[in-house]
Amino acid sequence: MDIDVVRYEIPNELREEILKLGREFLSKSEAKLFLLTDDGGRLVAFEGMKDLLNETKAELLASIVSGTYSAFTEMGKVLKDEGDRPEVVSYEGKRKIVLIAQVDEKFLVCAVAPKEVALGRVRLYFKELKELLKRSLKKVKFVKPKMVKISERDLEKKLEDLFNL
Repeated sequence: MDIDVVRYEIPNELREEILKLGREFLSKSEAKLFLLTDDGGRLVAFEGMKDLLNETKAELLASIVSGTYSAFTEMGKVLKDEGDRPEVVSYEGKRKIVLIAQVDEKFLVCAVAPKEVALGRVRLYFKELKELLKRSLKKVKFVKPKMVKISERDLEKKLEDLFNL
């Protein structure tokens, strides 16, 4: 079953570099999750919160991150907020804070931290992470669009995992 179109490739060495940047960010900022997604909501990489997120749930979160950022971008247009896109979209829950930012034209980065961590600290290292990722992501290889295939059985398994069916 064809499920999606991907227009880039990330070599393993680059993926490891991205994950290393994520781990360093988590260590310095005391955030609990680093997630990199593309503008279509495809999960590129994530580190942290392994007790809560497996790969399938991280994929779902990547889609939500992408959609949220896009929604805020459209809201800015409706409100006639001139400029490109939001610098940072943030969410504050009862126990967590979430930051989302565009790294470049294709990729978004997300961080989740407990509210006990100073927001200024997270924002400082989040800004640094964004710049480091921007440099690293210049190594992404853009290719002819290709379909990503998934079997019906694998898709059903992912849905069962997400919705505990």
